[in-house]
Amino acid sequence: MRNKLLILALAVCALTALLAVGVSAERVLSYDPGVERVGENDSLPDWYPVNTKNFPFYHDEEAPRVVDRADLFTSDEEEELERAISELRAELDRDVVVYTDVTDYGLGKDILAADFYDFNGYGCGDEREGVCLFIDMDPDDRGGWACCTGSDTRALYTEEVANLIDDDLYYYLGNGEYYDGVSAWIGDFYRLYLKGDPFLSWLPDRGEKFERFHDGNAPRVIDFTDEMTENETADLSASAEEVGGKYGIDVVVLVTNFTSSLDLKEYAEKYYEYNGYGLGGDYRGIMLCVDRSGGNDVEILTFGDGVRMTDTARDRMTDHLKDRIGSQGISAAVENWIGEADHLQKTGRVPRSFGSWLGTTVFGSILGSVAGFFGLSGAKRRMAVPRTQVNADAYVVAETLAIVAMGDRLVNTSTSRVYAPITRSSSGGSGSSGGSSYSGSYSGSSGSSHSGSGRSF
Repeated sequence: MRNKLLILALAVCALTALLAVGVSAERVLSYDPGVERVGENDSLPDWYPVNTKNFPFYHDEEAPRVVDRADLFTSDEEEELERAISELRAELDRDVVVYTDVTDYGLGKDILAADFYDFNGYGCGDEREGVCLFIDMDPDDRGGWACCTGSDTRALYTEEVANLIDDDLYYYLGNGEYYDGVSAWIGDFYRLYLKGDPFLSWLPDRGEKFERFHDGNAPRVIDFTDEMTENETADLSASAEEVGGKYGIDVVVLVTNFTSSLDLKEYAEKYYEYNGYGLGGDYRGIMLCVDRSGGNDVEILTFGDGVRMTDTARDRMTDHLKDRIGSQGISAAVENWIGEADHLQKTGRVPRSFGSWLGTTVFGSILGSVAGFFGLSGAKRRMAVPRTQVNADAYVVAETLAIVAMGDRLVNTSTSRVYAPITRSSSGGSGSSGGSSYSGSYSGSSGSSHSGSGRSF
């Protein structure tokens, strides 16, 4: 009797498990609006429609946004991902979908990502705005693809942005940290939709009417690299405020090692504008921005009227700063730059550094000495006095003297020189960083247009 009860209990557990699987599988398929599916015994996934032509696109609000066929997440992790996506959808009206499997069914990761999104009721609005991340755990070809749909999503997801987001995602995936990687990826897309950039949280929200402001409490020296101590940045901020107070301008220093999808100049301009810098109605100020990621890329910018700056001054300040970073460190270099900004506003110029002045003086002296030595030697050779001879005939070199009748025509004689400019040409291009494949436009099996990126891990 006991054995029968045990067998019955095991049967109930097994049936419960089967029902749970059936419910899970049915959850993916239950929102199908009458479209015939391939089924489990076909070489294609069971959610695939039999006929992909003229597919009736639809939106299913209740469809799961995380479908984990590769079993990468625990049930708690899946719930957390669903919660994060649900909040994003409610706030921004954009869809985010995560699909994992152990194969791409021979379709290719890009096509499978597009087809899963197209054929299962995802997307917001008329253009079905959103993104689908497909993670393929095929042991012979592990990789992923993010498929973007809708004009807004595709415009935001440029090749440069794609590589930045993928750098973040595939770092985690390569280390087997699937939940952390997908969580970060969802957060990146949240900021991309909200701010227009996946990493610069200080940007204003897209579509928000931004009004300029002045924040007198904002630090005037900002170091995102953490190379300077808190005391150093506080002291330098105080110096910058003191100099700015003398001339009625803002003096700002920003040191960073990451500018996201912006070039350094654009990054500096936006940071100045959106973080409360600038004095007066025209937000007058001078700003130094240093990018330490690839060396010492430098931008020195001025804003508003009445800020003294010339191209020569900017070049000298840049050269001095780079030299001092290498020899004295970033803190001392910034301190000297603030002093030069003070001198520039007071006098209208930036003096050459002592090393530059000394080098120019010594080099000029050496060059003058060398030129003088050779010039004097040549003059001595030309002015050499012949040795004394017994009579005048001895001074004449045979066959070198001829006396002929000559006319004197020194008037109206002129000499001219033409200097042609030396032209130099250079060519080259810049490519985006990162190792992702990127497509600006491609079609899935439905014929719908998408863009996206992906890489192996």
